[in-house]
Amino acid sequence: MFRIGVVVLFVSIFLVKSIIGFRMTRQLQRRQSVGHLFASRGPPASSFTDGASTTKSSKVLQSILGEMSTDEFFDKIWQKQPKIVSRGVGIKKEEDDDDNKNKVGDKPKDPSFDAKKMKTQPLEETIRQAWNVLTELMQRAPLLDRNEENLELPVVMMDGNVQRLEDVMERYGTTQTLFSAYLDGCSIVQNHADLISPWIAALCLDLQSIFPYVFAQTYLTPPLSQTLNPHADDRDVIVIQLLGQKEWSVYQDVPIPYPYPHEQVGKRPDLPVPPQVLNGPTSISKTLRPGDVLYIPRGHVHQAFSSDDLSLHITIAIATFDWTLGATVHRLTQAILMQDMESRKSMLPLHNREKAQKQLDRAMDILKREITLEELERNVMFRTERHLQMDDPLRRSLIQESIAMGGIPIQQQSSSSTTECVGPQAASRVTWNTVLRAATAEEKESVDLSGQVGMCIREDTKADVLAAASRFKDGNNSTPVSELRSLNADLNTNPFVCDLTLLAFARQAVSLGALAVVT
Repeated sequence: MFRIGVVVLFVSIFLVKSIIGFRMTRQLQRRQSVGHLFASRGPPASSFTDGASTTKSSKVLQSILGEMSTDEFFDKIWQKQPKIVSRGVGIKKEEDDDDNKNKVGDKPKDPSFDAKKMKTQPLEETIRQAWNVLTELMQRAPLLDRNEENLELPVVMMDGNVQRLEDVMERYGTTQTLFSAYLDGCSIVQNHADLISPWIAALCLDLQSIFPYVFAQTYLTPPLSQTLNPHADDRDVIVIQLLGQKEWSVYQDVPIPYPYPHEQVGKRPDLPVPPQVLNGPTSISKTLRPGDVLYIPRGHVHQAFSSDDLSLHITIAIATFDWTLGATVHRLTQAILMQDMESRKSMLPLHNREKAQKQLDRAMDILKREITLEELERNVMFRTERHLQMDDPLRRSLIQESIAMGGIPIQQQSSSSTTECVGPQAASRVTWNTVLRAATAEEKESVDLSGQVGMCIREDTKADVLAAASRFKDGNNSTPVSELRSLNADLNTNPFVCDLTLLAFARQAVSLGALAVVT
């Protein structure tokens, strides 16, 4: 029988054991692995290609923890303290003699979704393919509300403020929207990135062999920027740095322990982070680099800044607030008593304490009888299964689609089947290795500009980027995107210019007909 062992369900057991009416064993009183709690719910979701695996381990979690055991993580760290649990996962050392090194900033030589590698080393392969994870997310992110697909729209932020998507599309057009927004200095947050990226989908499916349900967000931050102000979350999170660097601060003082959604400090104007928290000591103050993994418990205030490079990280969200004993008993209590006719009656007049006490005793007897361990299990699993039934089929379909396409990233598909060298379709195929040239007058005239607007470039980079672009007019110059810095030395010293800046500019220039793809 399914066994409840997760600490989040029992952290306040002494407050409600008179209601629940059973005595916890010594084993259940200990802080145990969530894997023990959900180990009996059937085949784990990590078997993302055939659904037939019976293993109850997570390759992703094993890669994160290294020599630390799962039990040690849940006994000593889980919900207790933030911790950088691994460094440089999947990053090869300089001295490794390998044709496919993944030094920081390298672009993989085999950009594809490799099903075999994703089954054996899913985290390492995702980090190795980080550049393709980024560019595919930028291109596949939905810009229209498609509720039937359960996809969430990207969140575009400028100077820490969320921009209305309608305003974003009006300012940056509808063809290269997110690339254009990034070129203008925006940060981009993608909720439920696991429903867009096959690599991230595979990570979440694998982790669900340990956790009941997880989902993922990605945070793309331009150089020397901050996406979000200091805040605390209502869930435990695992931060995986994919590209660039980010300086993280996690604060020692916890203003609201184990917060529910309405108690997340820093996320509501009427619930700011207390100044004494931000002025107090930190428990973590470190720079995360590709392959580094940070665990932050629910309720711990944190913030992060990018360095002189872009930053892309995945946040694996574990919705622990939804599995607390208090929340589960609250839901059951409300459901049970609202169906009881006597409990639906008014307690007035309150001065009749004897009558009110009898009414309360009767309600407590009902709850003691109805709220059992088995009922808690059913309630938690019902809520979990709802999420799994919505998301897992989409994740698996996304992965199978990538495998069927030979693992080729979406921006490289069908590149050989078209001769277009300018315009939105040509721009959608521009990658880091695409060779560009100046467009001819005829090519410029042929571009469909509907849905497009002029180029918006961050002021800190505008002069240097446009100076490099002007070199294309000096004769028959053809230059790969990867070598745009050679056209203007200042691009190498400008701290606000990163590889994605150059790619975003190239795609926008091709889309508008200023530059053309060499076919």
